[in-house]
Amino acid sequence: MKPIEILTQALELIAALTAAPLFLVGSISCRAWLAEPTRAEHLAPLPGIRKLFHKDALIAESASRSFAWRLTSVFGAMVVAAGIIPFDGH
Repeated sequence: MKPIEILTQALELIAALTAAPLFLVGSISCRAWLAEPTRAEHLAPLPGIRKLFHKDALIAESASRSFAWRLTSVFGAMVVAAGIIPFDGH
């Protein structure tokens, strides 16, 4: 694999991770506009997403250790899946 292909794949992975929240914002904005076209807040979900990334997890004392790592492992699996899919068709 050539270095340019590795760089391209890394940039595509970053683009995929960046685009995911933007699709969320787009769908929420469309729903808000359809409900009330005059007062649609297009970037309203972005502070909520930022807040969720900085929030600490609240885990019960009786929960197992695997519970704490479950969401992290799911996110990691999605990143790996986005990384191994060739976007340019090679």
